[in-house]
Amino acid sequence: MHKTICLLPIILIFTSCDVENKTLKSEIQTQNDTIVGLKNYDNKGRLTFNKTTQIIEDWNNDLMTWITAEFYSNDKKTSSYYAHSNYTLNKTIYDYDSENNLRETYTVSVPKPKTRTRNIYKEIYRINNSDSLKSYIDSRLRNSDTLSKVIDLERKKEKFYRSYKDDKGYLTKELWTIIDSLQISKTVEKYNEDNLLISDYTKTRFNEGIHTFMYNENGQLIEEIEKYDIKNDDFQRKVHNYNDSRLIKTLFYHNNDLAFTYEYIYKDTLLMRKINTRITNAKGFANRKREEVIEYEYLYYE
Repeated sequence: MHKTICLLPIILIFTSCDVENKTLKSEIQTQNDTIVGLKNYDNKGRLTFNKTTQIIEDWNNDLMTWITAEFYSNDKKTSSYYAHSNYTLNKTIYDYDSENNLRETYTVSVPKPKTRTRNIYKEIYRINNSDSLKSYIDSRLRNSDTLSKVIDLERKKEKFYRSYKDDKGYLTKELWTIIDSLQISKTVEKYNEDNLLISDYTKTRFNEGIHTFMYNENGQLIEEIEKYDIKNDDFQRKVHNYNDSRLIKTLFYHNNDLAFTYEYIYKDTLLMRKINTRITNAKGFANRKREEVIEYEYLYYE
């Protein structure tokens, strides 16, 4: 469950990776002359690199960036790397059983500097591909056996899983993690008859939260609600509006107050422009412009 207020759509797709029989290679997003988004795809259409940047006005227009890179072998994801310029660097590997079923994931983080400064890894803005992010993070993992030690420790956890139909007929999946007879985490997911996720509940030692999702008759996500503070009944909500198959507008609420709107403008089937409008006057969002216009450009494999 998210520890910060960050509700993201889970199935919204703006572009096709095949336009006029061309396979999409890169999607570039710019705000004025600054690249604020970059997505790279492999020739199988898989997203392998995803970079997002936010211009922080009250940081003298400094750039806060977060990046994910995914690596595959024989159609299996083998590892992923994540970097956030103001927060963390980490690496995750994926462990499969003899039948190629995903058994577990293991993550190790680069130790943070003893003296913390704002935007401590801001140089990652210059990284534009998966291999560069991998090299950047691997070079900062101090001990080559760190990840192996993490895996050995993680494998000592007891994992319990079950799947069943609840009293409403929804497919329900539950997963617990137990250490020394104490429940460390619990996740409950529910799916409708179309196998679409309609809710998930997660509880850990640190937080507890619930997501719910609603769809229209075409299977498009039209509303998502995240209760991130159950005790105080704090939540955030996104409402998505479509014109046929295209998402054209999203309304983002903090509790019952409209906080942001996102408008999407297309040319034929391609998203060409996104307009972010800030409604909220909350102090935590004061470093966001009232209006941000993001332009999209696409590159294709030959």
